[in-house]
Amino acid sequence: RRKKDREAVTEDDCLRAISKLKVLGNGFEVITVGKKKLIRSVPTELNKDHNQILELAQGQGFVTLMDIWSSYRCPRNFVRRGS
Repeated sequence: RRKKDREAVTEDDCLRAISKLKVLGNGFEVITVGKKKLIRSVPTELNKDHNQILELAQGQGFVTLMDIWSSYRCPRNFVRRGS
């Protein structure tokens, strides 16, 4: 049963819990993209391109291929390929 007067989970609670997961390996990590903190849950490094796309998505929560192309002026086949 849940108590009605439980405290809300804070950002600090989440950051501390995620930091404790590091002993299990490379699964979870907190990264900062722009002004936001994100939880990375895959053991893959995000490169500069990934971070730029995440920053672009912060405004509306998603991006389209045209958003990426028009913002960064990279070749369209590069955007479609994702690398």
